[in-house]
Amino acid sequence: MSDAYHAYKAEEIARCGPRLSDRDIALFDLMQEEASEVIKDRSKLRRSDERPGFRKMSDPDGPNTGQRLAGEVYDFLTLVDLAFDRGLLSREDFIAHKMTKLTKLRVFSPEIF
Repeated sequence: MSDAYHAYKAEEIARCGPRLSDRDIALFDLMQEEASEVIKDRSKLRRSDERPGFRKMSDPDGPNTGQRLAGEVYDFLTLVDLAFDRGLLSREDFIAHKMTKLTKLRVFSPEIF
């Protein structure tokens, strides 16, 4: 690649600021894993005909699909809270974003309210 390309790339990287710490990268990796667990358990709830009380026949005393999904959501939210605590996410920006999102949801998905 050309010297001009490398100079451009170096300038672009410098403009972006410092790289995340390994600790913060690990946190985001865990958030990604937990998000996939939420998606997986949401799928299981759908496959159980949207019955949160459904239990696997192989584990009749274990948590039901609703409890499993809630647990995964709580795990994800715990990591989001850590990101807030570390300053990786802003609570103030979140509140503003949430208000905008709620407005859009009321227009485009009123059935959830």
